[in-house]
Amino acid sequence: IFVGSIGALAVGYVIGGFEEERKFSWIHDMDIEDVDEPKIREDAQVLESDLEITKGNDKITMDEGSIFVPIGNGKEIGGVFFGQGSYVVDIGIKKYINVFQGITALTGRKWKNARDDMQLKTVGEEDYNRIGLKKEEIFDLARIQIEEREWKKIQKKFKKTVTNIDMPFVKVRESENGEYVKVGPIEVVSREGKEKVKFGPFVFREGMDIEWGERSLYDTAAKIRTKDKKISLKLKGTKTILKEDGRTIVSKPDKVIVEDDDLRLKIKENKRTLRSKELSLFETDEKIVLKTPEMRIALNDALKIKKDGETKTITDQKMLREVRESLDELIRDALDDKEMKELESLLEKLSQD
Repeated sequence: IFVGSIGALAVGYVIGGFEEERKFSWIHDMDIEDVDEPKIREDAQVLESDLEITKGNDKITMDEGSIFVPIGNGKEIGGVFFGQGSYVVDIGIKKYINVFQGITALTGRKWKNARDDMQLKTVGEEDYNRIGLKKEEIFDLARIQIEEREWKKIQKKFKKTVTNIDMPFVKVRESENGEYVKVGPIEVVSREGKEKVKFGPFVFREGMDIEWGERSLYDTAAKIRTKDKKISLKLKGTKTILKEDGRTIVSKPDKVIVEDDDLRLKIKENKRTLRSKELSLFETDEKIVLKTPEMRIALNDALKIKKDGETKTITDQKMLREVRESLDELIRDALDDKEMKELESLLEKLSQD
């Protein structure tokens, strides 16, 4: 957008498309509706039984005894839970299972279904004592949990060299009352230190978490904060997205992707590829290629090992089966950031053979 804007400005100067600089006593108003920012309702209750939200083999649970604070923007759209919970995300090759103690914001377009399953009772002093927080602290932390912006806010800063630009893709209006900027599909209105941003069908106000604007895109969306980490879990139809410790897991029936700075795993139909610092794997029904920093192993009808410029061939069927059977454990070791003991054991067997 920035490069396109510079190009558009240059063309404008060449064709003489700009009017002379002049002051405006008005500002363009976008024809948008106000969007109520989600707010907590200062009404705490306690779960009388576990709340379970399941999708296939995946599940998120808030345990009995968790304190619940409703979230609404005209109607109830979710809740903040204080207490223990857990989740299970099954990607086939591995199950991601975590039991956590902290603060969880739950929302989504199927919130009503979860709300109908909740068994609640009035919160008592013993419930606050159990989690070590006062009533006022519960409400303050709930506000922080839903207002903290986890997504990058759309913002633009323009060098104020002109007060009026009117071109097909760039429009700027400035006055003592505020500013209006339009670049492509993005529109920003700024007045009295406050901003409204419109991007296609989405409208955001300064301080509003963009995630709330997207809540209807997911059946269930959970934002979890524990003592030392932040976790995001989203369920939609047959798709699950988990983000934890810098790692993103996307799971669908026909595809699985696991990715972070040091690793990428992709599973699709009969093909698996893995890249990590210590291991590179390509696997189909017909062929396997395994690479480490020291050697390359290829398996189809025979097993070929290339190391130090020399290639050895193994045809023993038992050894070929052992290589195939070790692949799942190799992948799990890589996903768990474990020492590659399975790989070391395999290489030792190959060396002995």
